[in-house]
Amino acid sequence: MQLLTLRELEDSATGRSQRIKRIRKILGLTQSEFASDDLPVQSIKNWESGLHSGLTKSGAKRIIERAHALGLECDYNWLFHGIGAAPHSQDEAQAPPEDGSDQIAHELLAFRKQGNTIDLIVMDEAMLPNFAPGDYVAGVKTSAEKALNHNCIVIVEDNGIERILLRQVLRSNNNEFVLMPLNQKESFLPISCTTLKGLAPVIWHRKPKV
Repeated sequence: MQLLTLRELEDSATGRSQRIKRIRKILGLTQSEFASDDLPVQSIKNWESGLHSGLTKSGAKRIIERAHALGLECDYNWLFHGIGAAPHSQDEAQAPPEDGSDQIAHELLAFRKQGNTIDLIVMDEAMLPNFAPGDYVAGVKTSAEKALNHNCIVIVEDNGIERILLRQVLRSNNNEFVLMPLNQKESFLPISCTTLKGLAPVIWHRKPKV
C-alpha cells in the first residue's frame, strides 16, 4: 500500500471525500438530506468512501451547486485540490475579501504539475518576519545536503503521525537535523530529529492580499 504525504492526501480521493463530509457537517445534513434530483445519494456515498477513484470534476461541480442552493459557498479548488478558502455561508460571501486566493490556487496547481513537490499554507508564526500565517509556500523535494541552511518545507513523523512544517534546516554537531524557527519573539523551540521523510527548500512563495 502506498503511503501518501499530507499534501498528497489532500489532493487525493481520500482528501476529497473528507471535504465532502465537511460540507455536509457544516450544513448539518445526512447523505440522504444532502442528495437531490441531480445529486443521487449513491453518488455521495461512493465519493465519500473514495470508490471508483473518488469524486470526479463533474461531481465536484454538482456538490458545489447543491451547497450553493443550501446557502453555502464552496470553492472548486478547495473541494477538489485542498487549496484556497474553506466553505462559508452566503452571508459571509456578500463581501468577499479580494485576497487573490483564486490566482494563487491556479499558480500552485501549475507548480504541482512538475512533480516531486511539497506545498503548505503557513499555519503559525514560527517563521516571521519572512513567512506569515496564511502564506502559501512550495518547493521541490531534494536531498538533505542540498537543503541545509535553507528555509524548507519539511515532512516529519512524530509517534506515527506525519506533520508538515516550515523551518530552517540545520545540522547539529552530533549529526542530527535541527529544524530552526526564525521568530525570536515567540516561544517556538528548535526541533531535533535524526531522519526526515521529505524536505524541499522554498522556491515559490505567495502572500494573500490584505
